[in-house]
Amino acid sequence: MGAVVAGADARYLGVLAVLGRGPVSPREREGLLKVPSWLFAPAAIADADLPTGSTRFATGAGVPAGAVFAQRGSRRTALVDLLTHETAHVVWGLRAGQAPSLLDEAIAVSAEARLSARSRAKLRQPGTAWERSIGAGARPLREWCRNDGFWRDQPRDRGLPPAAAYRIGGTLAGYLLGAHGAAVLEARFRHPHSRDEHLAATLEETLGLPRRRAAGAVGAWWRGRATGA
Repeated sequence: MGAVVAGADARYLGVLAVLGRGPVSPREREGLLKVPSWLFAPAAIADADLPTGSTRFATGAGVPAGAVFAQRGSRRTALVDLLTHETAHVVWGLRAGQAPSLLDEAIAVSAEARLSARSRAKLRQPGTAWERSIGAGARPLREWCRNDGFWRDQPRDRGLPPAAAYRIGGTLAGYLLGAHGAAVLEARFRHPHSRDEHLAATLEETLGLPRRRAAGAVGAWWRGRATGA
């Protein structure tokens, strides 16, 4: 656990770089490092709180007030990825406020994938989930934009893979960061955009495309990455 905690500084700076915010001033860096985090190790997690048959467990939550992590028996790499994910929530919340779930998780998934020791494998996952859901017409982008649609039981929806919602969010963030730059995220998705019913319309306005064409543009961009175009 000590080695994981020792990397907190690098995680914050890495997430800032992904979001186009690095390098930071010494004063800003000092403020970020004061964001509280709570870590719960095995003794704090009762067996009854784990899913049946579970041998490993890791979860967390990140909000502007700080981050909370709990783990039991997790591999170090998995725990570091989780910490990066939740750190991204904290950083994004401090910079731009809380957005709808699709965008909140999009930022965190993108940062986690880019900074992971398994980055190459993680960056291959999002586009496939997007194609199987939105590209194939199994669920439109408008529905993923709503918080209730995002958190619905995803794997049971027409054969979507586990964690499909998170991967679809990662696809969106990867496109916005890669094709439009981090400034678009910060400038267009600030505090006035915290109500989830506005997300689909804001995406259309940001990308300058109707929703269906915007969804197609994201899929085409990821296919281009896969083929090296």
